[in-house]
Amino acid sequence: MLLKLAVCHLIFKWFCAGEGRLIQIIRPMLLASVISLALAVPFVGPIVMILASVTVMMMIFQEVDGVEALTAFLISACVGVGLSLLEHFMFKTPF
Repeated sequence: MLLKLAVCHLIFKWFCAGEGRLIQIIRPMLLASVISLALAVPFVGPIVMILASVTVMMMIFQEVDGVEALTAFLISACVGVGLSLLEHFMFKTPF
């Protein structure tokens, strides 16, 4: 999760003229880590957790980096999905 936050923050900083610092993003995300409790629900838990974490990331980047809501949502969702797919293919078991 920290890697996703750092990549998103660097994209906002370099391409969207973001003005926040990484520590200003990490603090609220640590408070919002309660979202991961949704994984305890069998089938809909992971979907709810993904949607909630993208929404929280969007709101945090919107406030801290000062970017528009749609831009924050699209970049947060794309980076989240991209890094999740990369993680899946890198650590996939051969069986």
